[in-house]
Amino acid sequence: MSGLAITTRSSPRRHILSLHGDLDMATAPELREACQGLTFTAGQELVLDLSDLGFCDSSGVSAFIVSSRLVESFGATFAIAAPPMQLTRVFAMIGLSDFFTLYDSVDGL
Repeated sequence: MSGLAITTRSSPRRHILSLHGDLDMATAPELREACQGLTFTAGQELVLDLSDLGFCDSSGVSAFIVSSRLVESFGATFAIAAPPMQLTRVFAMIGLSDFFTLYDSVDGL
């Protein structure tokens, strides 16, 4: 198990959380806590940068859903950037590719 590290960049328009490592049953609470520790205003966006995510199980997918609901409760929006191909396929299979805004990368955000 490699664990999870989360780095945060914030601006008035958005928060970008970059996930490094594995998102699983043991580490999913860390993502939820990181999101709960942020302040959101209407119109802001939370972007999860998954470009360095090594592994994600169903607990991680659940953490994405919980995080999106939290953000949206403040009138902010939720997006995922650079999801690994296998995760993109999972999103498509379970209908989350229409639920989440997906970006190719965080470049230019």
